[in-house]
Amino acid sequence: MEQDTRPRFITAQEGFLLILRGVNCNPGSDPDDMVVLRMSFEENRIITIWHNRRVMAINDIHEATEAGSGPKNAVGFLTMVIGRMVNRMGDVVTDIDDQVDELEDTVLTAESYELRSQLDFLVVVKIAELWMGFSGHLSDRSRHAGLELDD
Repeated sequence: MEQDTRPRFITAQEGFLLILRGVNCNPGSDPDDMVVLRMSFEENRIITIWHNRRVMAINDIHEATEAGSGPKNAVGFLTMVIGRMVNRMGDVVTDIDDQVDELEDTVLTAESYELRSQLDFLVVVKIAELWMGFSGHLSDRSRHAGLELDD
């Protein structure tokens, strides 16, 4: 299995491969430690593959299917997977927004140039990690640069 887990869409004669990344919602896990979901779609088959960490969106679909309310076709499956993954990302983005608001309040009261720089950097790093799939690498680099970010 390829180690490059960046999100992408690859077409093939038989169907397509879709690789998605999402926040890690497994119990006791850090949401920044993203999960990867590989999905292969063919005319009459969908294959999902993940490594080491469960993808909670797939668990949701499995439970919905057992309850009789699962997707009826490939489009419904894909819509449900993406919807569940995006909803979970929304919770993490809200948490990041709350951290930014707290830091912004500190900046406004302390009027510190250093804190303003950290605020700007935190926004850029966290959004890049979540939406572009860098999964903690940028935060690690920021620590080496002397900036401590509250994960």
